[in-house]
Amino acid sequence: MIFRSEDMIYTAYYHRPAEENGMVYCRALNAVAEKDEDFCRKCPLSCKSGRKHVCFYFDLSHKEDFPPEKEKIFHDGIIYAQITPRFPLFSALSERWGEMNNNEFLNNWEHSERCKIEKALNQAAEKYKDDPAAMRDCIERAYEVSVKITRTDEICNLIDEILKGVE
Repeated sequence: MIFRSEDMIYTAYYHRPAEENGMVYCRALNAVAEKDEDFCRKCPLSCKSGRKHVCFYFDLSHKEDFPPEKEKIFHDGIIYAQITPRFPLFSALSERWGEMNNNEFLNNWEHSERCKIEKALNQAAEKYKDDPAAMRDCIERAYEVSVKITRTDEICNLIDEILKGVE
């Protein structure tokens, strides 16, 4: 059971996936998966931190690094308890902390557009909650569309790509 305590707080934090036998817990997919830097680069949670990949988002955090399986159990619990959404929040990062999550997926989008992207990704995550491969495909397709868009008025194209097959 998950309880709010001084050890767990809802905050923006860096998550360095703990690797075990080549497997990591991926928060975007909410799954234990093989480490894949190419996919990580395409993910809206990806953040540049020197040479290491980290994820950066709002979520209920904890003080220790969990192995991948335990991380999955932890997040399943806080998602089930509706403490955090299925796809974690990231749009407020730019507003409160400046441009810290400057990956290719989000480069062209202002705060209001990022909120729309975040909402669409949550809809997709609900639809694909038991199918990490489908969610991965959704993120990769959306990434391919996002890097080709140069004007913010084309946000509907990206939202359509994320929601393809969801509604």
